Amino acid sequence: MEKLPLSWIRQNRDNIEITNIPINFEKGNWLSLGKVPYKFDIIKYLSNYISTKKGSVLLRGLNASMSNILGRKGFEVLPLGKEAVLSFNKNHFAKSSIREIIRRGFRSGFVEEIPYSPEIEKRLMEFEKKTVHGSEPLLTNLYVTGLPKETRLFVFKNDDDNWLGAIVISINSKDKYQTEFLLRKKSAPPGIMEALIYGIFNTLKTDGKKYWSLGEVPFVLSADEHKRFSKADVLYRIGHLFRFAYNFEGLFFFKNKFAPIWEDVYIASYPKITLRQMFTVSLKSNLLKLIVFKLITSRFFV
Repeated sequence: MEKLPLSWIRQNRDNIEITNIPINFEKGNWLSLGKVPYKFDIIKYLSNYISTKKGSVLLRGLNASMSNILGRKGFEVLPLGKEAVLSFNKNHFAKSSIREIIRRGFRSGFVEEIPYSPEIEKRLMEFEKKTVHGSEPLLTNLYVTGLPKETRLFVFKNDDDNWLGAIVISINSKDKYQTEFLLRKKSAPPGIMEALIYGIFNTLKTDGKKYWSLGEVPFVLSADEHKRFSKADVLYRIGHLFRFAYNFEGLFFFKNKFAPIWEDVYIASYPKITLRQMFTVSLKSNLLKLIVFKLITSRFFV
């Protein structure tokens, strides 16, 4: 079972739900989100897709294995960032610094998995408004939003049933869970998210899978992955130009606390990747809206 793009999830149902976002300039589609059965063969699906459809097809959040396969099938592939992966066979909490912050976090409450219900999904959406980035435009089409029944919700709560943090996870492949999003209440004390990750890790490690992905961090590349003036270099520099709007460096620092396995993440398009496609992705993911919001609310304009 091939690992899916990071914005796709496995489900127990047989139906296939894939979000196709038109890339008007290229007369093609960005396959942004997907809910597919466990037996779904994504490589076979994409092979059939490019042989029957006209125009381009774009995917992001790809691992190295799938990127190599698509490269042999005529896709252009570029590195876009790194994915933080925890192995259930490793101790990712060995450092005294991470143990201390986890201990501090558990002073404020405990971790609990909350079963799905429409009321819980509504509560999660209300909680999101109280989080650190709750007043900002919400990024879309980069990960599953809301609380689909195929996902699992874990929260960090206190004795008064007040949520301080929340993480939603899904199943990516036979041996891998993945994180959809992390939420922390603005007023939450230090250590909440670290304690939440620790609690989830110890719950998931008994389920028989090998890995849990904390998700990707874009625009984190080594020097040889974005040779000067290459397409990868252009994407890298654009990403760094707007890091004031999307703090991927802070995200990398947070996830790196857990000593993860950092795996490469790629973007691929058939037959080639264009800057106009990247503009469409930025527009349809609300990244441009977030950039404008940050500019307007920054001190520079106050």
